[in-house]
Amino acid sequence: MKIVSGICALALVLCVSGCGGGAGGAGGAGGTSSAGGASAKTTGGDTGGAPSAPQNPYKKATVGQWTEYRTVSDSAGTKSESKSKTTVAAKDDKSITLKTVVEVAGTKMPEQTNVIKFDEPVKTPEYKTEELEKGSETLAVAGKSFACHWVKSKTVIDNAQMKSTTLSKDWLCDDVPLGGVVKSESTSTMVMNGTEIKTVMTMELVGTGQ
Repeated sequence: MKIVSGICALALVLCVSGCGGGAGGAGGAGGTSSAGGASAKTTGGDTGGAPSAPQNPYKKATVGQWTEYRTVSDSAGTKSESKSKTTVAAKDDKSITLKTVVEVAGTKMPEQTNVIKFDEPVKTPEYKTEELEKGSETLAVAGKSFACHWVKSKTVIDNAQMKSTTLSKDWLCDDVPLGGVVKSESTSTMVMNGTEIKTVMTMELVGTGQ
């Protein structure tokens, strides 16, 4: 499940910096991307000396599977809430196609398509993720109990456009399709154009099915 750890934190930073919409969970949304594997203590998707790349969680998905998440955030005093539902629209040996619909303040955004290629590495901005702590915990969400592995991590982005530090805790479970995310809590401090912005975000699974 290390492919997901740290990516929720990265998604928070990217959304605050202007991606819009809300969090789509492990499925993500928009354009064509790839997901070969990102692990803790990595820089820009490099495996950091790991013996082998982790299994891509999307390879286990089946057409028709879906996950839905609720995201609540507070950025510089501005609070927002959104829901996102990601569904597997198509899959073959080389890729998977995900359809994501995001709802913000009761308004549904246009459906977005994300094609994930299994044999290509993750393409991300330059960032560093350090695993701080990990453990196990059972969470009750979406009317079910999930035996989770949780990871606390620190993600740092430092480039010409922005500087940010995100502390996150992600709860992951193999029983949840499309990445295994059950819950994610993140606090990000970002500096853009000399202005510091603090954002607190909680993303939680509200449903999954076939």
